[in-house]
Amino acid sequence: MSALIMQAVVTSRMQWQEYAHAVVEHYHSSVDVADRVVDFHVASTAAQHEKAARLNTQTVRRLLSGEIRMPVDIEEALLMALPQEQRADVLTDLLARMGLMYARRPPHATDVVGQVGTPCELMRCAADAVQAIVPMLEDNHRIGPEDQQHFADALHAINDVQSACITLTAQIADAMPHTERARVLKAVQG
Repeated sequence: MSALIMQAVVTSRMQWQEYAHAVVEHYHSSVDVADRVVDFHVASTAAQHEKAARLNTQTVRRLLSGEIRMPVDIEEALLMALPQEQRADVLTDLLARMGLMYARRPPHATDVVGQVGTPCELMRCAADAVQAIVPMLEDNHRIGPEDQQHFADALHAINDVQSACITLTAQIADAMPHTERARVLKAVQG
């Protein structure tokens, strides 16, 4: 997980201090004071801010490099501090190791932008998948061993489509009356 997160920070072009600040913020907001294992520095004056930020950045980098043993309670903060795109990439890789697929939780019914965004995400992912498949079909109108250099991109794009489908299915299921949900989903899946 550490290597994936370190690569994601570099890919996102976040500064390490910015990332460490986001880790500290998430950790402090999601882990109760009595349950915290990692003691991050908190500046009580403006003069102490730079030193605290530097020490926290050093702590985060040591956690990720394995120099300090990583406690379980900080893993979520390390993931959630990443930008959305890199977070999704890391989660996708971690879940794939266990044979699982990453899919976002569907937006709440009152989230109008999210409700519209899910089908739009599916269409965007489908278009990306078609674009990834086209180079394999251009040469001889079939997918074969000679297309190996395109396999990873195509499979990644297809997984994104499947993930968007799972999210949209859950969004539709959430909108159904509870009495109908099981019957309709069973009919669709059966």
